[in-house]
Amino acid sequence: MDRLWVFYDSYVQQLDLSQAERLLGASEDVDLLVPPLHAKIRAKMASDQKQCVLDIEGAGEQILAAGESFQYKENDAAVTFVYKNEAASERMYFIGEETFLSIGPEESADIVLPSEKPSASCTLIKKGGNWFAYPEKHSHAFVNGKALTNKQRLKNGDVLLLGYTALVIKEGDLLAIESSDPLQTRLARIAVPTSESKKKIP
Repeated sequence: MDRLWVFYDSYVQQLDLSQAERLLGASEDVDLLVPPLHAKIRAKMASDQKQCVLDIEGAGEQILAAGESFQYKENDAAVTFVYKNEAASERMYFIGEETFLSIGPEESADIVLPSEKPSASCTLIKKGGNWFAYPEKHSHAFVNGKALTNKQRLKNGDVLLLGYTALVIKEGDLLAIESSDPLQTRLARIAVPTSESKKKIP
């Protein structure tokens, strides 16, 4: 999937580039609202479908190959764009009996993330039936698009983004992980979510 990642202030967003052209900016008529942008930016795939083209209002075009980043500065604001074209897949794991999970690029982690930049590490701890995320210092972690800087409770459906790997707790005892790279983990992988399985049992 062709995606444009947009980082600014303490936020991150992503834009699907499967459509012909997408508009980014700070006005209401855009496909992706990026408050720091005063100029409008049109994002589209190049004719060969292997590069992302950013047409910046008043500043010309910037072409990104897969994995490349570009920082656009406007007044005192800086917005970083990263183009990724890797197909991501979702894997589901059972965490009902877990109370502590370490996540990061270290081989000793319970969930080993791809060694990529920006790197991210995080610890999940279950207390009183609730999961809490504890970010490592200077870690590139986000919850629902906003930087994770302190301990935060994760509700079902919250998206924890570590680097370019997304993790979502579902039903309290399932962990969905979306990544374009293979993952190493000691967790038990399951094929069908518990709620779906129950529907099929008479």
